[in-house]
Amino acid sequence: MQFLRQVNISESNNEGVGLILSDVAMDFLGQSFHGDDLDCAAAAANPGGSRFDIYYKIERGGTPILRAQTGMACFDYQRQRVCRMPELLRQNLPWSTFDEPN
Repeated sequence: MQFLRQVNISESNNEGVGLILSDVAMDFLGQSFHGDDLDCAAAAANPGGSRFDIYYKIERGGTPILRAQTGMACFDYQRQRVCRMPELLRQNLPWSTFDEPN
């Protein structure tokens, strides 16, 4: 959620719409250890009518450690159902054209 906070997006209220995690996938590609300096990046991609993805990568000195993806859905918590993505959210997310952050 730090990624969303950095771009001033609320997890719980975007024009009355919240966000809910719909799926997650992780590929562990290498080891890291306590005290390692890790480079982390995140990027939003694949905007749809009601959902989008956030891609993550973690590296140590250029060596891939983790690649991950979370699917986020716009959710109306009062009605308890998925809903359309508010235009403000669509405009404010920094969309990437890549499947992984650079």
